[in-house]
Amino acid sequence: MTEVEMAMEMFQKQMDDLKRMKKWGTKDLAERLQCDERTVQRMRSDPMTAGGRKILMIQGMLLMEEAKRKRELERSCR
Repeated sequence: MTEVEMAMEMFQKQMDDLKRMKKWGTKDLAERLQCDERTVQRMRSDPMTAGGRKILMIQGMLLMEEAKRKRELERSCR
């Protein structure tokens, strides 16, 4: 597997993880990215069509959600 293929696969996983963690559907993600559902579907099936801004937004939202969950877990362990 090439580096590009690995990066594409990782981006698809990030999209899936974000939707799962936030309990979002494609429509919810599209609203937050300020695009239509078709664009989100296209980004998922072929990440090379995704613009840099949308990639960064997805990665940022995922990082924030992961950090939030980590804080909640740490609070519950106290």
